[in-house]
Amino acid sequence: SILDHATHQERKKKGITALCWNSSGTILASGCLDGTVRLWSNTGDLKFVLNQHTQDVYAVQFSPDGNYLLTGSADEKVILWNVKKGEIKQIFQYHHSRILDVDW
Repeated sequence: SILDHATHQERKKKGITALCWNSSGTILASGCLDGTVRLWSNTGDLKFVLNQHTQDVYAVQFSPDGNYLLTGSADEKVILWNVKKGEIKQIFQYHHSRILDVDW
């Protein structure tokens, strides 16, 4: 499948910076330069657009059970998302520089 993040004119603003599959291989998370994270099914269907970050997203990582997603951004936030609902569970704002990686 082709995961179409944007129209041709918008692609420069929506470059993909991070990718991660959940442990069962059913959901792909993609982090973008526009501050969004998108969750895709393994058949290429867009499930959620997570748009709480205000700057480039550099890190996406599923929890071992696949129920949660951590995202890290140049906006100095780490966000914990509920994958099934596409909703924020918690925001961590303790860093004073961009977040380049996250892990469980």
